[in-house]
This record gives sequence, C-alpha cells and structure tokens, in this order.
Amino acid sequence: MRTKVKQIIFDIIKVIKIATITFLCILVIIGGISLIVYKGKFVPSLDIVRAVLFFGAGIGLIITAALVLKRNTDDAIEKRPEWQNKFKSISFRTFIATFSVTIIIYGCIIDYIRYALK
Repeated sequence: MRTKVKQIIFDIIKVIKIATITFLCILVIIGGISLIVYKGKFVPSLDIVRAVLFFGAGIGLIITAALVLKRNTDDAIEKRPEWQNKFKSISFRTFIATFSVTIIIYGCIIDYIRYALK
C-alpha cells in the first residue's frame, strides 16, 4: 500500500516536471516571438503567452473529459511497454489531466504577474 502511494506521487511529480519543461519552452518560444512582434513591450507578450497556455490546457482538459466518458477501459496506450516503463501507476487520463492542470496553474501565475505589472 505504502509503495503504491509513493509510486503514484513519484509519477505525478514526473508529470509536473514534464509540464514545467513544456511551460518554459512555450514561455521562451512564444514569448520571444511576441516580444519581437510587439517591439519589446512586455505586457502584451505576457497576454499572448497566457492565451497560448490557457488554450492548450483547455484542449487537454477537453481530451481528458472525452477519455473519461469513453466506456472502453482497455486503453492501448497504457499497455505499451514504453508507457509502463515511464509511468508505473498512473493512467493516460491522469497524465493528461495533471499536465493540463499544471499548465493552467502556470497560466494563472503569468496572469497574476501581468496584472501586477499593469
């Protein structure tokens, strides 16, 4: 029982790390492009990054809802050895949900910073 909980926590931390790396890539790429487009203006660039984060996370939550509504519990992704090697305790649905919620949290942080600079 205790090792199962530890494995779930370890897998969720792994998902949060993946979401953080994704957030940083979005911040650098989209933020850099929007800084060039808006000629160095910081607040509109944060608006673009926030919109991209919320859009992507929203799509992820819609996919999660579709997977939850799906009646078939025989998930092909979870039976692949690549998935089982990386995530031993969580399902693909849990991965997508945790990833999306983490991206939404980063979007909220960007939103807070944006309104603090206004």
